[in-house]
This record gives sequence, C-alpha cells and structure tokens, in this order.
Amino acid sequence: MAKLWSGLLVLGIALAFTPNEAYATIHNLTATLDGSQANAGAGTGSPGTGFATVTYDDSTGFLSWNASWSGLSGTVTVAHFHGPALPNQNAGIQVGISVPSPSIGSASIIVSQANDLLDGLWYLNVHSTVYPGGEIRGQVQVSVLVTTTTSTTTTTLPALCGGSPIGGCRGSEAGKSQLQIKLKASDPSKNQLKFKYKKGDATLLTEFSDPVSGSADYRLCIWDGSAATQPLLEAAVLPGGTCGTKPCWKATGTKGFKFKDKTGTPNGIQQVKLKADGTAGKTQVQVKAKGLKLSAPTLPLTTTVTAQFVVDDGAIECWEVPMSATLKNDTVQFKAKGD
Repeated sequence: MAKLWSGLLVLGIALAFTPNEAYATIHNLTATLDGSQANAGAGTGSPGTGFATVTYDDSTGFLSWNASWSGLSGTVTVAHFHGPALPNQNAGIQVGISVPSPSIGSASIIVSQANDLLDGLWYLNVHSTVYPGGEIRGQVQVSVLVTTTTSTTTTTLPALCGGSPIGGCRGSEAGKSQLQIKLKASDPSKNQLKFKYKKGDATLLTEFSDPVSGSADYRLCIWDGSAATQPLLEAAVLPGGTCGTKPCWKATGTKGFKFKDKTGTPNGIQQVKLKADGTAGKTQVQVKAKGLKLSAPTLPLTTTVTAQFVVDDGAIECWEVPMSATLKNDTVQFKAKGD
C-alpha cells in the first residue's frame, strides 16, 4: 500500500481549502500576431494580423483569452497556444482554442504550464488552408499583474504529481489496463483521453476516501520518457459538488463511486468510476476526459509511459499503469496496455 506522508503537502492542502483572506494574482498578457513570426521566425509573408488578450488567475489555475485575426491568405482551420518555445523555436500544442475569429474561451492549466506561460515561452499560432503549419503567430507576453483580495475560500489546487511517478503505487495484472489518447488538430474540442485500470491489486473502498462528501484530492497524472517538462498531464477531479442539478459524485452500492460532469471542470475529466472490495483482481479505476479543458499531451509519447490515479486525503494512495510498449503511437493517437 502506498501511504506516503508529507507534512508539507498536507499543509498545502489545508491552506488551499481553509476559509480566510486569500490573495489572487491576475496575470494579464497579450500577443500580437503576424506572418513574420510564423514558422519559428522564418515567416510566411502573410498579410494577416491578429491580437489576443490573455489572463491567468493563479488562485484558480484558469487561463482565459479573447483572440481575433483578419486578412489571412487562407481559411483559418485551427488555432492553438504552443510551448514552451522561444520566438525562433517551434513547440507542441498546450491549449487549443476555437475558430473562427473572435475566439473567446478558457481552460485550466497545470503549474508547469503556467510557469512556462509567465516566462514568455508560449505563443499563439493560427493555422490556415494555405499555411497548415501556421500562417500568423505571436509570442504571449506578460503586460500587467493585478493582485486581488477576497474573503472567500481559495480553490488553489497544489500539485500532487512531481517530475517523476510516485513510488509504491498499486499495480494491475499485465495487459488488463490501458491508456488511450486521441487528438484532432482541426477541432481540439474533440480531443479525448481514456484511462482504464483493471484487475488491480487489493484495495479497500475506504482507500479511495469519500469523494461524495469528503475533501480528498483526486488527480490523473501522466509521465513519459522524454526530456519534456513532467508530468505531461495533471488533471484534477474535485470531490463533492453539484453538476447541473445532481451531485457530481455518487456511491454505487458498497463497492464503488461514480463521477459525472459534462462540463469537465476543471481539467476536462467528465467521468470517473472507482471500484474496490479489498479483493485482489477486483479493483478498477476508469477515467474519461475530453474537450478544450483537457490539456492533452503532444503526441507521440516516449516510452516508458506511466499513468497514475492519485488520491490524497492526508495520506497518498495511488494506482499505476506503466507502459513500455505501445499499440499505437503517432501524432494523432496513443494507445498502450499496461506491463
């Protein structure tokens, strides 16, 4: 069993959910787009231009944007925030945004993404039928910081997953668990992720804590063997709450819990199923995520890929699937079964 006590982590969780005077910094950023910055500064010669205002709230982890463009040579197909990269570099997709212009939206990002964003290492790239790799581009730069004070509970979610997988997690029978990621560059709202942990090591139902009425932290985290900033994904599922008119979480008899949120707040996870009765081979964890709030990792991935479902309720419990071989691994789809 993985019970990794961390006084600092427990303190961080307590502070994050303790009602008191909380300070939130709103980071205001802008991006000016044109053809000269596209293709890592090599330029496209496009007459098109664009401008985006971007805000990042470090108390909620939410990124918001209002982007517009005009005068492009081709029809706009997709647009994304990319990074980390300097102006003369290209990088993978961090967050997809809707088209056509103007594009107004928001998404939750993890701490490592926010650090890159605030260091000026993200750029906004607008792709078109004439320039599929990007017709106009602009580096996202910090303009103004606004600190606000509130008397309500802050919902900052401290990172649970560090630069490498957590040790001592429960495993599962070889070949029974699976991770699948599908990306659609032309419509990032259809990006999706499915994680299935089956035939897992013995787990008591209480070791999932109580997502219905408790305060535990739930995360799905993914690492790979590349030199990229890790983890590639840290997606949160909040305990309790109401989704629409119904509770987000519910107990399924005496052996499990289910979560459903069509909005995928905050990181794109829409469904979770947890099942355990203390018997080896009976433990299951299933997670489904999709949409623009899902900050899906850039594909392909580098093996070994490790996915972990993590629960922190003062003590950390985790269930992991390491994958050293893949069934599919290209720029649009990753699929692998657990070792």
